[in-house]
Amino acid sequence: MNNNSKKVNKIRCFLTVVLLLVNVVCVTAQVKVGDNLSTIDDDSMLELESTTKAFVPPRMTTAQMMAIPSPLVGAIIYNINEHCLHQYKSLNGTLQWISLCSGNEIISVKLETSYTGTIGSAGITKTLDGIETVNTINGASFNDATNHITLPAGTYNMVFSYEGSVNAGSGSSIYISSYFFDFPKTTGIARIHSNQAHKGGGHSNHGASINYVGTLAVAKTFAFHIGRGQAGTYLGSSDLSPNGTFFSAIRILK
Repeated sequence: MNNNSKKVNKIRCFLTVVLLLVNVVCVTAQVKVGDNLSTIDDDSMLELESTTKAFVPPRMTTAQMMAIPSPLVGAIIYNINEHCLHQYKSLNGTLQWISLCSGNEIISVKLETSYTGTIGSAGITKTLDGIETVNTINGASFNDATNHITLPAGTYNMVFSYEGSVNAGSGSSIYISSYFFDFPKTTGIARIHSNQAHKGGGHSNHGASINYVGTLAVAKTFAFHIGRGQAGTYLGSSDLSPNGTFFSAIRILK
């Protein structure tokens, strides 16, 4: 072997050792950004330290967030529509973006204008004109044109509250109003009633809340409406106030 060959072999050995060292450094590297760059916890891969600057995660709209094709579980973004951090994680067995601003999420729809009139015979429903007042649930929506509410899969505490008055009518001998609300279930509905007794021969103020707690395995769309129950026997008209008539669904995060 000549001297040139020996030199080439030495260079190759040197480069091999350098590459091995580089690989070791890459595998065990720790990164510190900000202050005190020489100090990093032994168990940290990445540390950010500052008393004058903030960590800013990716900022995007709800539409942009939902358009991320395959986010990793645990991914975090800042939603500029809801002004809140969101994390991609499992809820009730379904991977989805979850708001980190509160323990629960809510959608609420209220009566848009006063409703005046009789709600037909027992079992007949009346779709109410509503307006969305708050919505912090990803995937939930209210359709102004059809007055339908859509809830994504999840566990909910649902409430329908109403406030109004009943005109029992002259000569009436029984004065009972009966309302029901059809709460959504994975399959079918849960029809819950509320009965109220009234002063005869004139107007009587009334109000109540109807509650239902249930889990939706899939997204459901349903109407914002009330119906007249079997116990409803008043002869006159019923009025509802927009100030106290609304539907709310609180999604319970586990």
